[in-house]
Amino acid sequence: MQNEKVLLIGGWHLNHGLNHVIRHMAVYFKKHLSCIDIVGYRSFYDGPPASRFVRGVKGVRNLLTSRIQSSGDGSSRWMNIRDLYAPVPWDMPITDFWHIINLRHILHPPYDLAIVGYPGNAWLARWLRKSGRIKTLVYYDYDYHPGLARSPLEMRWLENRERQFSRESDAIITVNPLLGKLRMEQGAHQVWVLPNGVDLKLFSKARQKNIHPPTLVFTGSLSHLWGLELAIKAMPTILRSIPDIRFLIAGYGPAEADLKLLSKSLNVEDRVIFLGRFDYQDLPSILAQADVGIVTSSLDSQFRYYASPLKLLEYMAAGLPIIASGVGHTVNIMQEANAGILVDHSSEQFAEAAVTLLSDRERYERCKQSAEIYAASFDWDLLMDKALRYLTGFAKKGLNGNKN
Repeated sequence: MQNEKVLLIGGWHLNHGLNHVIRHMAVYFKKHLSCIDIVGYRSFYDGPPASRFVRGVKGVRNLLTSRIQSSGDGSSRWMNIRDLYAPVPWDMPITDFWHIINLRHILHPPYDLAIVGYPGNAWLARWLRKSGRIKTLVYYDYDYHPGLARSPLEMRWLENRERQFSRESDAIITVNPLLGKLRMEQGAHQVWVLPNGVDLKLFSKARQKNIHPPTLVFTGSLSHLWGLELAIKAMPTILRSIPDIRFLIAGYGPAEADLKLLSKSLNVEDRVIFLGRFDYQDLPSILAQADVGIVTSSLDSQFRYYASPLKLLEYMAAGLPIIASGVGHTVNIMQEANAGILVDHSSEQFAEAAVTLLSDRERYERCKQSAEIYAASFDWDLLMDKALRYLTGFAKKGLNGNKN
């Protein structure tokens, strides 16, 4: 695609979270393509916690002074659009029209290929196609977003937009076979599975362990969807076999207060350590203080059923065996990697798995080595090189927006 013009719309993920797949694609493609426009979104207010008045004043100032930010030259640009404030659930259609209004002035069409992530951009993608600004549309399907909806109306909108992307895209890149099957059922014309990856160079630093007691670790957002209470409920049982066990929880989110109350009610608050927010670049130093990574999930979460948790590969690259809930695509990864133990939603099973891994040194080392070997095939650069070659071949077919 060295001579084609490419448009990549990654949305807010380009500016939040260094480990998101769409950001890795943007950074890699910007280095290897001669003509690409990359579009991200910034929130109306993106400062520290403040009163509604302060957020409103700062948000209006943001719109006046930095509504659109752009860097790069005429052939390769990285642009950010400042979003309006809009109340839930009406924020999706409002911001969609806002993006159209702003993009119609800053894009340089026509584009030979557009890669668009997040179903909230479906109307935007349709406008780009109908107006002749893009020739070929690829949807980057990296999550089951209705599973994160904040209201029934938002869920219906997201489901409808995912179906729209499935029907109207020339191809879909998705992160696992379960999502790929769903998109085919929704009318997709062509689906290619490109798994999530890991920054091997960064996380391999965590293999140089600091001296520490036996330690479980969880990293990421603290949501009720992740079922972290399972691990906390298992702590009293684990303590009977491993008296110096501790559980590090790095991250923040809406479930934090409930998880702290649960730890206190079980008298394990001194063993369950909440580390709070952390910079992504500091994550290896956290994992260097741990022995086993935790990937739990509530059984009724559709989002987790279709998810490909990044933390799975990050733990493996750090040389950590894993205890994971037997839900969705996580089961496939764990069975392929042979890097730990799958458990049902049972605190007794979790406790047994933790004691087994931390007490059986031979099994621990086998899982550790399997984890490192498995992760080595998922370096982000390797995966993005595959994506570039796939899209190059796709563009050379000369589909120009025609369905297969």
